[in-house]
Amino acid sequence: MHERFGRHPAIAVCESADHDKLESSEWTFVVVATSPKKVESLCSEIEDKVQRTVDGRVLDVSREFL
Repeated sequence: MHERFGRHPAIAVCESADHDKLESSEWTFVVVATSPKKVESLCSEIEDKVQRTVDGRVLDVSREFL
C-alpha cells in the first residue's frame, strides 16, 4: 500500500493496526488538499484502486474532515 500511494504528495499512508496478523490489516490514509472536492476525489481514487489491486476485502471506510 505504501508503495502504491505513499509517493503521491497529497497522500500519507501507514499500516495502523494488526501489524503482526497475516490474515488482516488496517491502513490509514491521510489526504491533504485545497478543497473538499479534491479530497473526495483522491479518497474515491484510493478506494477504487484498493478494490482493484488488493487481494482481500475492504470491510470499512470512514472519513473525517478537519
